[in-house]
Amino acid sequence: MIGASAGSTEVAGSWRRELTGYHWWVLGVAALAWSFDTMDQRIFILARGPAMVSLLPPGATPAEITYYSGVATAVFMLGWAIGGFCFGVLGDRWGRAKTMMLTVLLYSAFTGLSALSQGLWDFSLYRFLTGLGVGGEFAAGVTLVAEVMPASARPHALGVLQAFGAVGNIIGSLLSFVVLPLGWRWMFVVGVLPALLVAGVPQDAGTRGLAAGTSAGRAWKSKGRAVRLVLPSALAAEYAGRAVAGHIRGGGAVGRQLVDSGTDTGSAD
Repeated sequence: MIGASAGSTEVAGSWRRELTGYHWWVLGVAALAWSFDTMDQRIFILARGPAMVSLLPPGATPAEITYYSGVATAVFMLGWAIGGFCFGVLGDRWGRAKTMMLTVLLYSAFTGLSALSQGLWDFSLYRFLTGLGVGGEFAAGVTLVAEVMPASARPHALGVLQAFGAVGNIIGSLLSFVVLPLGWRWMFVVGVLPALLVAGVPQDAGTRGLAAGTSAGRAWKSKGRAVRLVLPSALAAEYAGRAVAGHIRGGGAVGRQLVDSGTDTGSAD
């Protein structure tokens, strides 16, 4: 039994021995990009209610605040779906690393611009453009890691990448304790910071990974295109539908989290 346990431990940890410093660097950058991505989503959820109070005409009722919070959420998720599809296509042409860099800049810039909103519709426009970057980063980052990693390490690396999504949500929640009391606009200003990550993105990541990499990586690139393009936008479309359903029917847990938190009016500044 002891021998079997030791053998299992060795097998379980063997995927890490296949990774070079370059592999870890790509995984680290992609994981940070995804965690900042989810941090942005969390910032939006927490700041959305106070933003609606400030941006809607004085005297807006709680029902109106909830309704227009749902509108802003649906617009954001629509951008996420479109961004996942479009940047999935562009990643094949431009390269994963350059595409991921662009999407990080996109969601960081328009998160920051959300702080300058003067009304519901420019706020919704900024959130739509932010959503393009959020969905695009998911498509580019996941594909970059999948192409660069050795076949045996790929599922583990993608699991690590996805786990960092929870880290981003935690960071966004922690920031709210310090920043949100200063006003909802400051929450969106903090969302500019992920742009600093761009300096750490290796420009030739996808090229180097495939050049040095494996036939499995090339097979992923040649055979998995449909999955890479459709999956991010399909996931975003599903969540957008749940958000709308939760708004209309007061439905499931996901819908309530995305929409009903808009009734948390908080500070209007």
